[in-house]
Amino acid sequence: MDSLGSEVLFFVFAAVVVLPFIPLSWSLLAYLLCLHIAPPSAGYESALSFGLRNAAAAVLLPTILLARTRFRVLPLVASNPVLRLWIVFLAYVAIAVLWTPYRIPAFKQLGYLYGYIALLLLFTDAYLDPKLNLPRIIAASIVIALSLAVLQTFVMGNVYGGHAGRLSSFGPPQAFGLYLAISFGLLGAFVRGGSLRVRHGVALMTAVVAALVLNGSRQGMIAVILTVVFLMLPIRRRPLAAIFLPVILVNMLLVGMAASRYMRPSAESATLGSHRALEVSQFFTEGLGAVQNIGTSRARFEIYETVLDLVGEKGPLAIAFGSGTSSAADLIVNGWIRYRDADRYTVDSNRVVHNEILRALYEWGILGASLLSAALLALLVASARFAVGSAGAEAWVLAFLISLIVGVFFLLGNILAASSTPLGAAVVLPVAALFSTSIRERLRRDRAVLPGGGRRPPRPLSSTTPLSGDSPSRRSATGASLTESLSAANAPQSNAGVR
Repeated sequence: MDSLGSEVLFFVFAAVVVLPFIPLSWSLLAYLLCLHIAPPSAGYESALSFGLRNAAAAVLLPTILLARTRFRVLPLVASNPVLRLWIVFLAYVAIAVLWTPYRIPAFKQLGYLYGYIALLLLFTDAYLDPKLNLPRIIAASIVIALSLAVLQTFVMGNVYGGHAGRLSSFGPPQAFGLYLAISFGLLGAFVRGGSLRVRHGVALMTAVVAALVLNGSRQGMIAVILTVVFLMLPIRRRPLAAIFLPVILVNMLLVGMAASRYMRPSAESATLGSHRALEVSQFFTEGLGAVQNIGTSRARFEIYETVLDLVGEKGPLAIAFGSGTSSAADLIVNGWIRYRDADRYTVDSNRVVHNEILRALYEWGILGASLLSAALLALLVASARFAVGSAGAEAWVLAFLISLIVGVFFLLGNILAASSTPLGAAVVLPVAALFSTSIRERLRRDRAVLPGGGRRPPRPLSSTTPLSGDSPSRRSATGASLTESLSAANAPQSNAGVR
């Protein structure tokens, strides 16, 4: 029943994405919801087959949406150094398919990396188009995703929740948990920027924290705690967290106690500290020494040590160029580690190492790891410059989210293979906001033509300027549509363009 229900949901959402007469805003919303419907495990994790739904979510559907926009944003981002580095990295990953023993997972990985490029172009376009109001679309998708999670977990048997009975939509619970953590920060940025009302943002952020506690993602909880601390800083304006921090904390305690009793109802486990998401409290009682005692931390550290040992034993060519795309499956196939009873037929080759830099070092060598590190470093530098040069506090929140994604999720998870999940979309959204604001700034400097022949350039991102464009009452005077911005960028008399 669950499999049939998830298939029906996926194809309904996919139909809304591909039908050309449906407004693009509804198609974007439907696509964000498609990512919450995971394909069957045979296509999602198997080393021997492709998953059609997985390929549709990562490659086909975002490409269709881009085609509906006529790829109009491409001229504005084609020269962006972060995007160029990512494309060079993807090209090297494609070359490394030539010497991998795991061809099917390697082609899947290429699809995931392409998916990130498609998502970046799509969301950058959506941020720039004032007709779409992307922050509201994101907020609506979060509300519906939470509803899907409640439906899957409490009504349809919680097939995806794992042995711990974790709250999840129709997909992997860990990806859902990290999606919730980034969504929390995005909502905070939208509230700080004025594109989402405070009362709506606070209510939705509180619901996200409740869902995260029920989900039990320890990485997600740490990310939310760090985000709340950051929101409390008085950057540009008064700290946002002061408005709702007491509500969030009480919510966490109450939901944590309820979660411990509902998810694992035995008497000995029905305590607040026994719930997996609240194990992070050991940081405050035992310090950093508690890291290896929390959840899967010890197993992850053992994987990292094994990978470093194996890299050290390779020959010069393998150290320089790696063992081939998706070759980290060797760790399972050769019995060097054990992970969830996976074997050579069921191993998810792109989700083994749980650290993307170490994975790059093993699969693509020093060259590939350097390319990936350069792309991430360029992104961090761009986000820092973006925040420092902005007049608004939301820019700082988005830059913080990008640093959190790079500094925590890339070093503790399997982000490179997540573009077909809600986590992949959440990872790209802050980066797309950075790209779109950079484009606005360039068009402002180049005096882009505005609707109705307006003379004022588009305003830069500020505390009163939503990321998706100006408010409806002001848009006719100050906000340029994407089509007009492109016309200005390509006009012979203008120097506009991406430099």
